[in-house]
Amino acid sequence: MAPVFRHCPCFWSETYDIQVLEYSHCSLNDVPSEVFAYERTLEELFLDANQIKDLPRPLFHCHGLKRLVLNDNEIQSIPPAIASLINLESLDISKNAILEIPDNIKGCKCLHIFEASVNPLGK
Repeated sequence: MAPVFRHCPCFWSETYDIQVLEYSHCSLNDVPSEVFAYERTLEELFLDANQIKDLPRPLFHCHGLKRLVLNDNEIQSIPPAIASLINLESLDISKNAILEIPDNIKGCKCLHIFEASVNPLGK
């Protein structure tokens, strides 16, 4: 009798089509490097309520990202590379230490929800 194979995680491919990652309230100081492994498929990323100060360059390689939640962190600036997130529809950067919004955020052509309250914005 031939062996019968059932759906077993040990036979799954190493690559998953992850679309949503949730890292809220995880006491993170940095964006987890695991995020970048899903840059082709990631659509929603929740990093709210952490202690993140900087947004790394590889984050802006996630071109399929539609929703990015960064509220309640310690972010001081939004890098100009934000313009590379051309599919971004919703961005929440409220409750941070952001002083200004870069002009090239206009490159986010699909952005229609932008929350930036409770920041010491000057521009």
